[in-house]
Amino acid sequence: MNPRLLILALALLLVLGGCSWIKSWGDDEIEPGDPLPLVEFTPTLQTRKLWSVRVGDGIGRQRTQLRPILSNGIIYAADYRGVLTAINAESGRKQWEVETELPFSGGPGLSGDMLMLGSQDGEVFAFDSGNGNRLWTAQVTSEVLAPPVAQDGIVVVRSIDGRVFGLNQANGKRIWIYDHSVPLLTLRGNSRPLVRAG
Repeated sequence: MNPRLLILALALLLVLGGCSWIKSWGDDEIEPGDPLPLVEFTPTLQTRKLWSVRVGDGIGRQRTQLRPILSNGIIYAADYRGVLTAINAESGRKQWEVETELPFSGGPGLSGDMLMLGSQDGEVFAFDSGNGNRLWTAQVTSEVLAPPVAQDGIVVVRSIDGRVFGLNQANGKRIWIYDHSVPLLTLRGNSRPLVRAG
């Protein structure tokens, strides 16, 4: 077969493959049906707002993964400008609030009486959950979006560049690092590390 004819046939096949009118040859026009009626229902759960508290500026226009965490009747929350707050879950009253001026981007995570947060600058911070005092600061390689997780004395932190760090829970010193490359085309965000004993 002539190579030019083969190339022409392949080019024609590719061009015609993108034409939507070819696929409708021989098909009759199909009319869309009427929409289904809405279902009538009676709500079985009644809710009411007990309280509302503002935590700093929230996440603002930042694309952070700051989420409140609840433990033993206390809600811990942070904003992207460094406000860290402990709130009584029953009354909504603030137990304490600290303005750290740190660029929080991930967290908080909680282990015992230690709160852990990551920053846009690749820092990991540990705070006392009883009063908000900073316990230590550690540096990782890039922004931390996922809440740090701790188990068996090791704080596990995942940075946005794909690395996972094991930090000493007592002082923040690096124990180990796992380097995993991130694909060139990826969505911005990380999931919380899953830590299992053994």
